[in-house]
Amino acid sequence: GIAPESRGKNPYGIDLVTNLILHSLDRPLIGDVLSRREARGRISSFMAEKLLVISMLEWADLFGANTMSLSQSLLDLDSSVSEAVGFYLEQDYDSVMGIMDRVRLTINEIGQRAVGLKDAALFWVFLLEWLAVTATSMITGVVLWTLMVRRRMYRNVGTTRIDMLE
Repeated sequence: GIAPESRGKNPYGIDLVTNLILHSLDRPLIGDVLSRREARGRISSFMAEKLLVISMLEWADLFGANTMSLSQSLLDLDSSVSEAVGFYLEQDYDSVMGIMDRVRLTINEIGQRAVGLKDAALFWVFLLEWLAVTATSMITGVVLWTLMVRRRMYRNVGTTRIDMLE
């Protein structure tokens, strides 16, 4: 195996191991390592962005937003990414980068729409919180004014001191 102290230090390690596997299978070796790394990076970036968008959609869904159309758009992107992965395995990296560029634009648009859904759902939450705080403040203000300023509830009391009997 790879020595533990050298793990993660070679950015081309995965390509080296892939070439070893391809050579053992009598398949053509990686011709353009830099394009392969770029294509792999774009696929990985998409996966990370997709997870972020899914998390945002789940959060917006908790507040009652309708996320079905955006979820369907994400599912539609998966077929394009599967096609890109197929090209990646065939070592057609130019096709991968072209597909992933289009996918990146679409996932960014979906992310912006997800932020809009989240903001719309949270607007109502913030509005209801503001109304609750304002109503509570008004009710307590009226009660305090009635009790302390108008003194409607208070009556004059007589002397409370007890005189000593002589």
